[in-house]
Amino acid sequence: MKIKYTLSDYGEDDFYEFEYHGRLDKDHPELLAEKAAEDYFHNKGGWECSWPIKLTITDVGGHSNWQLTTFEVDVENIPMFRAYKVK
Repeated sequence: MKIKYTLSDYGEDDFYEFEYHGRLDKDHPELLAEKAAEDYFHNKGGWECSWPIKLTITDVGGHSNWQLTTFEVDVENIPMFRAYKVK
């Protein structure tokens, strides 16, 4: 199903969407916000943003009973280490 979202910090005019194949859990809507943030980071240039971001899920596959909620989503950096032999 298509999930649509917008970023509150960057203007309400930019809507994004991605295809979601997981299970919807109304008790944990933050999981869907995390998936939307992941989509934004990897596919929509989100790596260039200053995190955390405010993200609003605006449409969940046409489910009218899904409550619109805004989330603040942060990204955790994973350190990468490289070793080089010293001469």
